[in-house]
Amino acid sequence: MRAGDLGRAIGLAHRAIDSGHVDPVLFSLRAHWRKENGRHLDALADLERARDLDPHSPEILSGIAECLNVLGHYRKALRSAEDALIRDQGFAAAWFQKALAHQMLNEFNDVLSALLETLRFEPNHVDALARLAELYMNQSKPEAARVYADRALALYPGHDIAHIVHIALDMKEKREDAADMRIQVLLSNPRTQPVTRANALSQLGDLRDKQQRTAEAFRSYREAKEAWIVAYGSQYLRPELEPVPQMLERLATAFAA
Repeated sequence: MRAGDLGRAIGLAHRAIDSGHVDPVLFSLRAHWRKENGRHLDALADLERARDLDPHSPEILSGIAECLNVLGHYRKALRSAEDALIRDQGFAAAWFQKALAHQMLNEFNDVLSALLETLRFEPNHVDALARLAELYMNQSKPEAARVYADRALALYPGHDIAHIVHIALDMKEKREDAADMRIQVLLSNPRTQPVTRANALSQLGDLRDKQQRTAEAFRSYREAKEAWIVAYGSQYLRPELEPVPQMLERLATAFAA
């Protein structure tokens, strides 16, 4: 792990745990692998075992907050992030998880302060830069939004949120060609996240509507609705209660509203 060979370290952690070894580093390594593979509930279980063994680790507490945020338990995520910051007031990752929890709880003044603290301790935290750009865009502060989006893209040219911010700013400034180009870049990239794809399709619908290309606008909105279902539908699907076709129809109706 210290040599930077994380893949081998994770493999050894798996073998060690399977052999009965108990250590917070081992559980943290396996949790990292599980998070990377979308298994956040399993990762949370590993991190909670690691916390039982090392209750004062800000890294473990921040990792728990990350899993809880992904799983939608925002109040618990907030508590875990704040517990991490009690141990290390300058731990940028915990400030960022605190910001995400506040954002999902619509506590926007706290989001801003937590994002600024993240950047105070880690100025090149690309996700914090992009989220701050998004926040300023939503607060109708386009100059600040563009500055932070540009900083994020300079560090990571493919950052989804920063591109979405630029698209929204381009459309507000009537730079339709620039917005169109950015949208097409996102939609043509197979690694674009489902939420970003849904956002981009919605923005494309707005753009085509402005261009009076009505049929294309409706098609983009329809594809956006389907993309939102892909992005968030798994949180609401209940296959034990109703067949899949009815679930999809219910979700489509809900997202259309």
